[in-house]
Amino acid sequence: VNVTAVRTGLASSFATGVWVPVRPLRAAFAGSGSRLAGSAAPVVLDASPTADPDGLAAPVFAWAAANVTGGVASAEASFEPAAPGANKTASINLGVGSWAVRVTASDPARPGREASAVQLVTVVEGKLPAVAIEVLGAGAAAASSTSSAAAGSPLLRVVNEGSRVALRTPSPVAVDPSTGRVRTVPPDGDPNLAATLRWSARDLTADEPFNLLGSGVLTMEPPRVDLPSIAVRADALRPGAKYRFTLEARVPPAAAATGLYADGETSVDVEVNRAPFGGSLRVEPAEGVVLRTRFALSAAGWTDSQLPLTYVFGYEGAGAGAAAGEPRTLAFVALSDARREETLAVGSLPAGELRLRVRVTDSFAATAESEAVP
Repeated sequence: VNVTAVRTGLASSFATGVWVPVRPLRAAFAGSGSRLAGSAAPVVLDASPTADPDGLAAPVFAWAAANVTGGVASAEASFEPAAPGANKTASINLGVGSWAVRVTASDPARPGREASAVQLVTVVEGKLPAVAIEVLGAGAAAASSTSSAAAGSPLLRVVNEGSRVALRTPSPVAVDPSTGRVRTVPPDGDPNLAATLRWSARDLTADEPFNLLGSGVLTMEPPRVDLPSIAVRADALRPGAKYRFTLEARVPPAAAATGLYADGETSVDVEVNRAPFGGSLRVEPAEGVVLRTRFALSAAGWTDSQLPLTYVFGYEGAGAGAAAGEPRTLAFVALSDARREETLAVGSLPAGELRLRVRVTDSFAATAESEAVP
């Protein structure tokens, strides 16, 4: 900046500099910070949103990837795109697993002026769309069965009888609630690549189809099987039966023609755990004298597929002094895998007419109760 002041017969000037800082580059991937891809084709990476806010240079790009499967990161390795330099896209063959892909944009005329962005890419076997099922229900930990177009054997999940069973796909999809249509992954905004979801089920124990659209089966009214999640009513599944739930994703011809998309399907088996049954509680003798008579309690004949069983013996009655409806616990007995019958010897019981109980619980916390009156 040069300033000159002029007065009749006199002149002076002053000069100074003004420094305008160069703003940093902005690096970014198209879409979200994470995405799914299929192993059947190279993964196409797009850093087109990267820009120089001052418009001083056309950035050049460097690419690198690290395997982060299981939360353990490998050493980052660089790779060259098909057209290195100012090309904002790159393609790479990545194996099945999770990958952190980094793009670094730099100003070739100004060393050190650069910016980076990272995108997490999860690669599944086969082609998209990858579909998955999560089962949530009492007695079953939150667990998932993940598959793609090359589906494997269904996984088994156990839930207790009387549990509402929720099934959902954790795959990132965008759903139109009015139509049930979902976008394939990665989302590219092209409606021609939209896929549809459909749930179906089979009763494996009875070896017959299980109608999810039947009355009283699903919690949603009216029932629908073309959404990312469904919930089966607590009383709709038979205790002791096993069911297979299948989720299908179907892509239209326009998507299949790209070679990157294919129909996907996966299944999960759900076994409805029945509470222990078939047993009883015996007390000998049926009568006694306070502080003199020893009683023997025996829980016999209990059957369950989820071992081991545990037993809690207790009593309630006018002489028990227990809170209303709650038996006083006398002992807790753990059943080993080798024994199916347990007994408890009690030195004395309070005076009065008592109701003796046994609560039998299996390894999935399903509980049954039996009562005997001495």
